Amino acid sequence: VQLHVPADPDREILAYNRQGQLHKKLLSEPMARELRRLLAPESDWTVVEGEWLKAKDLIYLFDFLKEDGKSLERLPFAERWKKLPRAY
Repeated sequence: VQLHVPADPDREILAYNRQGQLHKKLLSEPMARELRRLLAPESDWTVVEGEWLKAKDLIYLFDFLKEDGKSLERLPFAERWKKLPRAY
């Protein structure tokens, strides 16, 4: 799943599948709240990649692509990895 987390709390978190289409299943409210708590940017969007285990309502994050609207693609993977939340 690729998650696009907006700074605006009134906007929905967008969850895209591997084909670049929005997932049909919406994030649960507890999941959306926790993602906002961990990843909400000050302005613009944060974009992360992960694996969504829908049946268990779990997302394992493994890459940080955009932080507060700024692309992180030029950073080595190890640097992007360090930006991910560790324990929650």
